Amino acid sequence: MQNIPKTKTSRLTRILLFVALVPTIFTASLAGYTLWSYAPWVTTHELPVFDYSQDRVVDWQAELGEIMIPEVIPDWKESRILTHALGRISQHAYTNSKEALITNYQRGARVFEVDLILTNDGRLICAHDWKKFPTSVAANRTFSAVMHSKIHDRYTPISFRDLAMMMKLCPDVFIVTDTKKDWSHMIRQTFAALVADAKSVDESILDRVIPQLYHPSMLNEIERIYPFKEYIYTRYKRPRVGESAIIALIERHTNVTGVTCPIDKISPSFCEQLKARNVRTYTHTVNSIENVKRYAAQGIDGFYSDDLTDEEVKQTGIYETITP
Repeated sequence: MQNIPKTKTSRLTRILLFVALVPTIFTASLAGYTLWSYAPWVTTHELPVFDYSQDRVVDWQAELGEIMIPEVIPDWKESRILTHALGRISQHAYTNSKEALITNYQRGARVFEVDLILTNDGRLICAHDWKKFPTSVAANRTFSAVMHSKIHDRYTPISFRDLAMMMKLCPDVFIVTDTKKDWSHMIRQTFAALVADAKSVDESILDRVIPQLYHPSMLNEIERIYPFKEYIYTRYKRPRVGESAIIALIERHTNVTGVTCPIDKISPSFCEQLKARNVRTYTHTVNSIENVKRYAAQGIDGFYSDDLTDEEVKQTGIYETITP
């Protein structure tokens, strides 16, 4: 019998192993198990149980200074600016840090977009990616390592639970999520951690969390965990999802009250279709009043911005000349 060359045998073994594993992987993923993921729990329905006793506590009252709470909390959609990644701090965007949050809150920001990622041990932190952290933390990726590190060697990382505690103190603060991953099991894990964190502080905080959706089926995945009051559909991750599919989603789910289009994907006719359905339109990232004027003329209602405040936009009177 002729011997099969070793390289071919090895290749054939790998192929057969992969074929054998596919049914198991597929079945487990349908059941909601955490293959290829960080968090060590089943996320089809259950929330994780975290031990918060060792968490660092931020004294938000001392950090924020005087907190002015309006008698009536405005609808978050009245804001023309969604402060991007908790806003710029010094020359740095995308830090999602405690210092960025404090600085921009004190500048008047009340609607914040925040990037959220899971650590290897399943905790939810405010971060865009691991590149902002020291190499040792990026390699380790545990919650403790993150919380004991600095971003750009100077800024303080915060968890979503830290953010929830700030929201409890400041009832006019709203959060728009950017959870980065759009695979079903990662969506469920991320929002399970988010809901667990919020409930450990005050469940009513979830009324002021607006998840961003990356594809139409993501809404159902999230609502397996928690039924949020409102959602924004954002087109940046899956630009091939057509306008008709987004309109169909909005007509099925009237709590999708905003749609975000990248700057190069703005369609005035699509904006008109959304406006006819009382849906706000947004774009990103806009850091000058000149560009606010430009995109407002194309039908855009609001902007993700590192630098601009809602008050700066309102003072221009731009929207007073545009038919609502």
